[in-house]
Amino acid sequence: MNPHYWASSQKRAEEAPEDRQRPASSPRRFLLLTAVGAHWEAKVTVTEVSQGRAVSSLGGQRKGGPGDRIGVDHFGFKTDKTFKQRYLIAAQQWQKGGRSILFYTGNEGDMIWFCNNTGFMWDVAEEMKALLVFAEHRYCGKSLPFGANTPKDSRHLNFLTSEQALADFGELIKHLKRTILGAANQPVIALGGSYGGMLAAWFRMKYPHVVVGVLGMAPVYQLCGGHKAFQEIITFTFSGGVHGLKGQNLNIWVQSCCMTLDKLFNFFVPYFSLDSSGLLSQACTEMVMPFCTKGIDDMFEPHLWDLKEFSDDCFKQWGVKPRPSWITTMYGGKNIGSHTNIIFSNGDLDPWSGGGVTKNITDTLVAITIPEGAHHLDLRANNAFDPETLLLARSLEVKYLKQWIRDFYASLRKTL
Repeated sequence: MNPHYWASSQKRAEEAPEDRQRPASSPRRFLLLTAVGAHWEAKVTVTEVSQGRAVSSLGGQRKGGPGDRIGVDHFGFKTDKTFKQRYLIAAQQWQKGGRSILFYTGNEGDMIWFCNNTGFMWDVAEEMKALLVFAEHRYCGKSLPFGANTPKDSRHLNFLTSEQALADFGELIKHLKRTILGAANQPVIALGGSYGGMLAAWFRMKYPHVVVGVLGMAPVYQLCGGHKAFQEIITFTFSGGVHGLKGQNLNIWVQSCCMTLDKLFNFFVPYFSLDSSGLLSQACTEMVMPFCTKGIDDMFEPHLWDLKEFSDDCFKQWGVKPRPSWITTMYGGKNIGSHTNIIFSNGDLDPWSGGGVTKNITDTLVAITIPEGAHHLDLRANNAFDPETLLLARSLEVKYLKQWIRDFYASLRKTL
């Protein structure tokens, strides 16, 4: 496989609506787009200067033996096929006495979109002297092990799992620490939202020696059985959003809900437009999330979730049948009290919070609930319209992140 290397600067131009509302004085950011292939060796180049700030990006081509490759299958021994995993990286704040690495665990979509819409990382980079890394999920964006048809070909579904994705992230961090001067003994904190938040939480659970802590909107309980909370929270959110119109005029209520749903659909299209087939196939293998409605506490028609019907549909479309209990076996379900240093954030207007961790489990497994908060709103960029509750939540999250970094260096000093 020929090594492949993207060296184009990427401006944060394709902003989300809330990012566009940021003050005009905010510095623009640029990124080097990099692919990790079979062999890599890092180098540093300064690609842009924005408002007086030199923006450095790291990337290159790694050279080495089989241990240096990004494998399609990390857990088998019969294939040595490798692929190019794209990651985005920015070091302008880290190069001024870097102290930490903030690592975004990519989820179901092109990484540029998530990079442009995870403004929290950019906002705290200077304060935390952080190297920013955005890792693309396998089978998404340009990280396609089997070419353009990778997400759509059912023959390759065996390698599209959360376990394989976590191993990709672990291999990437090992590579970056080995090849970037000064990164070897720095703490890594993983961040993610939605499925990416699940991955971040599971990353800490499975690879505690790689990441010292996690901040994520992670609905990990959504996979522990049937849930009706999702639809109930949607109903609660819409009833508040249209100021109680349901009780006044049902037609106006329905019309308002449909308009809001249409806006939500347009907002979430970037999540599913490019890689939806890959996401849907995971729902038919390991990411089994039952949904049901009763029509009593929610605004939807009654609907029961039927595992057999769902399984038959999956087999018809993908030639596979789901394993509903595998994720619980793999990651512990609700029995996660033995882990440490995970912040589970939830917005109370976010329907996915119904499957989230909403109460502290231990002193280091912390739940932060954000009144008036939407889907991983805390990971978005600071905004003039942010509610006070969101600002307080972000402040608390940064406090925890800094504590993990202090703990890491205190432990490191003891070993020297």
